[in-house]
Amino acid sequence: NPGSGLSGDGYFAVGGYGAYNIRQQYTKKIVIPALVTQQFFQKLNETKMHSTSQYQPVKKRHDDYPAITIQITTPEQKVIFFSSSQGQYHVPWQIKIKEKTKEKVYVSESVAPAAALLLLKPYIEHPGLENVINKQRSPRPQIHQSPKLYINKPK
Repeated sequence: NPGSGLSGDGYFAVGGYGAYNIRQQYTKKIVIPALVTQQFFQKLNETKMHSTSQYQPVKKRHDDYPAITIQITTPEQKVIFFSSSQGQYHVPWQIKIKEKTKEKVYVSESVAPAAALLLLKPYIEHPGLENVINKQRSPRPQIHQSPKLYINKPK
């Protein structure tokens, strides 16, 4: 019930490519208030999806490989928002909706997934994440950052 907020462990990982593919990671207990949880799901619900498009991430520069995942799991389905696009809102996004026997894949040009994630930022930010990123930057300045957020909605 998103009306009661969300809580659980957040998993954060940062890694690189090539010889410096060392992953730094940590887990943090996260508590997101009910109002913010409702706003998060409302914002995700604003995502307009197209089933006829093929996902093609936007890459404007080299040595910058974002990979952002928002995964929402319920007893009935799993919804995964993913982007490896560069830019402020990481548009376009790929959305997979997996049910027991079928999977549908969509593409969206919407900024809604990034805006939804920004609503959670004050609750998932932690000095440890910046330390993890900075440790990873030490050997090589061009780093692949992969924030992932997994949400298991209560039954």
